[in-house]
Amino acid sequence: MTGILRHDGSLEELRLRYSDGWQKVEFRHDAFRGPGFGKSIVLEPESGQALSFIGETNGVRYRLIYSIIDRGVRVTATVENVGQAGFDPDRLPLTLGIDSFMNSYPRWNDLFFPTCFRCEPTHLWGYLITPRGKILGVASPDPVGSYTIDYLQGMYAHYIHTVSLDLLQKPPVPAHHPAYLPITPGAKRSWTVNLAAMDTLEEVKPWLAASAQAPMFDLYRYEMEPGQLAEILIVSPSAVSVTITTPAGIVRNGAVAKAGDNRYQVLFQETGEYGYYEIQVHSDSGKIATGRFFVRPPWSWYLKQGRLEALRLTPRADLNNGLDGYSCETYYGLLGFYLAAKYFPEPAIDVTGDQILNKVLGRLFREKDGRRFSGNPERITNGEFMLGVLVKRYEATGDLDSLEKANEFAEYLLSRQTKAGFYGGYGMANYSAVLYPAKTLMELMAVEKPLAEKSSEWKRRYGRHYSSVKLAMDQLISQGRDVKTEGGGTFEDGAVSCSALQLAMFALLQDNPAARQRYTDAARQFIADHACLTRLLDTDARSVGGTARWWEAWNDEKREAQMMPSPHGWSGWRLYGVYYLYLLTGEEKYLRGVMNALGSGTQLMEWPSGKLNQAFVIDPHVHNYERVPDPSQPNRGRHEERITCEDYIKTIGDWYGRTIAGEGTLDRVEWAWTGDGIPFEIFKAMEEIAVGNAFVIERANGTMIGYNCRVSFKGKTVEVTPAEPMIQRVHVNLKSVHAVCINFATGKTMSSGKIGMQWLTAHRKN
Repeated sequence: MTGILRHDGSLEELRLRYSDGWQKVEFRHDAFRGPGFGKSIVLEPESGQALSFIGETNGVRYRLIYSIIDRGVRVTATVENVGQAGFDPDRLPLTLGIDSFMNSYPRWNDLFFPTCFRCEPTHLWGYLITPRGKILGVASPDPVGSYTIDYLQGMYAHYIHTVSLDLLQKPPVPAHHPAYLPITPGAKRSWTVNLAAMDTLEEVKPWLAASAQAPMFDLYRYEMEPGQLAEILIVSPSAVSVTITTPAGIVRNGAVAKAGDNRYQVLFQETGEYGYYEIQVHSDSGKIATGRFFVRPPWSWYLKQGRLEALRLTPRADLNNGLDGYSCETYYGLLGFYLAAKYFPEPAIDVTGDQILNKVLGRLFREKDGRRFSGNPERITNGEFMLGVLVKRYEATGDLDSLEKANEFAEYLLSRQTKAGFYGGYGMANYSAVLYPAKTLMELMAVEKPLAEKSSEWKRRYGRHYSSVKLAMDQLISQGRDVKTEGGGTFEDGAVSCSALQLAMFALLQDNPAARQRYTDAARQFIADHACLTRLLDTDARSVGGTARWWEAWNDEKREAQMMPSPHGWSGWRLYGVYYLYLLTGEEKYLRGVMNALGSGTQLMEWPSGKLNQAFVIDPHVHNYERVPDPSQPNRGRHEERITCEDYIKTIGDWYGRTIAGEGTLDRVEWAWTGDGIPFEIFKAMEEIAVGNAFVIERANGTMIGYNCRVSFKGKTVEVTPAEPMIQRVHVNLKSVHAVCINFATGKTMSSGKIGMQWLTAHRKN
């Protein structure tokens, strides 16, 4: 490790050694420079003390001391009350100063993003990752009150300055944070913060445990079905005990088994109730680690409830707000009707969905020369989304008119494809990874393909769309990591995940092994890069696998503050990419990852109320404003100040913007933007991945487990029973030869079994 310190004790730069060489950690040069106690606390070198900096303000003495540790640096922050009064600030920040302002390519590839932080009652852990995969672990063996991500404030501001550790933070904070303890006159308190380089995610939790001298744990599954096994894996420098509190409030003791040096395991089977199970791991040294898992209701419950929520949070269409009035975000809830109708037709509700769809089509879209496009034709995302809705309607109803309309939207999308290959949005800027135009075309191709077997016209359309998608995917590979987004130029969640998912989906269409591998490798790289924006090592079922967005809540739900929703509706985009990579590679990490992230995403729909939330906020203490009803302004409400602490953002679309004029559903909604429909992207992914499918995998440790099914052995045969009748396919991934019997609702399907992957499909009833 090498570094350069400024006169005020902040770091000019830090260079850490990774397995492939040295990596520079960039630090801020402005008001967010650090480490330090904030811009109002001035430090100077302490006389006679090497690497020590000291300052005093208002009877409080501040000190930073640096020392070298293995693979990194240690910062010891000391605060001493030398005055006569108690020191009880609302917040005492230790600004780390690590530069996370990702505003230009290729510079952002080497900046560290604040990927995940968590305060425990007795310590703090976290880590930052660069898009290239370099990891910087952060651990304190001392109780840290909270943390703050220092956002650039403003509507759709896509940037983060740095992250600060709040050594003291007055409530409210989440329950797993330490208690607030002021510093009395004459008292002194110190916090040790260790920063170190790591090459892989597998190294992070063991290092954090050793560095914080505290237990760290992980669950194989953070979401599960009733009765499934909760497997808790713990790494700890000292022996541990474990308690698990059920949704009914009953505290159970977990049976801890030794699993290696400083490693422990708990297998917990009492998971019969739906809801959250709270975990506490206590070490003999007095440290406490916390987290939770979730036992979910059936996927069918989410589909049915989603349709009801699409009625409550009516999709909107209005022409009174200029170009924004055409935005697909306002009618994203249309998905709710057709995702459910595919499996559970309800004519009385579905006809209302069709009425709303027709109203949106009539108000917001145009048709010319066999092409349909948005009233704002430059935002191709609007028509692209409508194309996808029409495909979902066809899947639900079999109505070919929906496919004909979808092809008209596809024609306009193809008219916006450049010679280079990308689909052009505003001013023909690259919009290939704004939402997912190529995936939408591939969804259309999937329903065109059976029709093409009997119709030359559908065969022609399929080929035309395939050629367009191939051109776009080849261009996406050629541009490399320089991905484009609709907002500010930044390394952005959606642009990266949408690049990955489209490449992986296209790889699945390839019969040629070399072509399949080419697109798979490109998708895998994007998903690996995206790890810096994903909470892969979280211990909370509400947010594990969620992706990082922090500008959406400002406008979508009128919160008027930057805050980190994770998961947010657009976290659904990563789900597709990870799922397709599992189908392409069979790697266990992808199946586990997509199912855990799908679990956190679908929890945006509360159990048991069925009410849809817009997103989950992971910030532990963020000032914002909630829009609430107000009788004096019934269609706009008023702002109430809030401090949000790891909580859900409520939807407002059931009342915001309502009027009593007009006859139809949409006539009674004037223009008033909300992002209430955005979570339906996650439920669209749920329908594609999990609703009609189950998965069986022989894990690396030799055990056989199932997702969306029960797995058992009958002699040497693997018996699989799908969780719900609508499951028509089971994906089997074996490392050894087993006979397999699937007990579908329509009868048994047998397979002699083979090493590798295969889909087993139910027999159709005549």
